[in-house]
Amino acid sequence: MTIQKIEAGALHPQGKDAVFLWLYCLDGQPYTKRLPNQVAGGQYPMVLSLLRWDGSFGTMGGKVDPGESLYEALCREAVEEASFEIGHDDDVRPLATYLDDEWHMHSYCLELPYSRLEAARESASMVGRSPEVAGAVIVPAFNYPARMNGAPRGRDAFLTMNFFSTSKVELNELFGRMQSQELACG
Repeated sequence: MTIQKIEAGALHPQGKDAVFLWLYCLDGQPYTKRLPNQVAGGQYPMVLSLLRWDGSFGTMGGKVDPGESLYEALCREAVEEASFEIGHDDDVRPLATYLDDEWHMHSYCLELPYSRLEAARESASMVGRSPEVAGAVIVPAFNYPARMNGAPRGRDAFLTMNFFSTSKVELNELFGRMQSQELACG
């Protein structure tokens, strides 16, 4: 599988488009026993990720139906898979568009306060919501100090997991933007 970054928002000529929404916060409240010293100003960026039915990680999203805009599909998929409603005032931002096999994978991100990110995790994890979602986790967008054997903790440990399609590339794009503060509020 070759994944290639293409022009953001470029639609597939035969309608092979899918949309994905990454929820994140900059005011996370992580496990504090081993917090890294390098996280600045008490800001702990975190991201919601979904565990799919097949054991891989990703986020809410799916195919764009005929006649739907990318935004309409994003709103529908967020409700279907995670019972998450995008509000009228929510600032959904494009993250990137990737070509994966024959599909155009359009990824977006939305900053939320930590309390809303927790609520989204709880809602997505409820039994009986969607058979596509086995659970949800809030992942630190930073690393804790490595274990004594050198094994990673935090972001780098999570990135060793199995991801669906372009999800790992999208998540790395989001982590990079969070680190460079391109997505910071203000």
